[in-house]
Amino acid sequence: MEVIELKNADRTLPQRVKEFGGIDLLACYQCGTCSSDCPVGTEFFFRIRRIMRKAALGLSEQVLPAKDIWCCTTCFTCFDRCPQDAKPTDVILALRRVAAREGYTPQASRNTSANITKFGHAVPSLEEIEKKREAMGLPARPPTAATYPEAIREIQLIVKKRGIAEIIRFNWEKMELEG
Repeated sequence: MEVIELKNADRTLPQRVKEFGGIDLLACYQCGTCSSDCPVGTEFFFRIRRIMRKAALGLSEQVLPAKDIWCCTTCFTCFDRCPQDAKPTDVILALRRVAAREGYTPQASRNTSANITKFGHAVPSLEEIEKKREAMGLPARPPTAATYPEAIREIQLIVKKRGIAEIIRFNWEKMELEG
């Protein structure tokens, strides 16, 4: 059994989670339905129940920097089956938002966000693939935002207005991530 120290608890965490969309965090009464039904939990040591409890107790230092909140596939199984309607998926997404704003975004997520910002697509088009598509009689690039410069500009505007560039530490002059 794990002993939980509360003397350094971040009493603002439940409220911050609520502000970012995890409005029902404190409805969780730790029945374990979310963890028992989680498809990721059967493969990894991922327990949404544990995350919900630590977040409710304000254990920011254990929750926000941990990779656990990024393991969730957002399949909504826990969301659909929670008897208290605590909406665990919403809590996980809110925790990710709080964590990202505190600098805990995983590098892979930062890279994906940077690609979307630069190219309009999470995976940039590769010259080799473009040649294969053309050889098959297809346009070099599939019809995604990456094909339309105006769509990329709109994406970049959203990234700027929502403050995403600051969160992922994106340098607009160099069009790349910092650090």
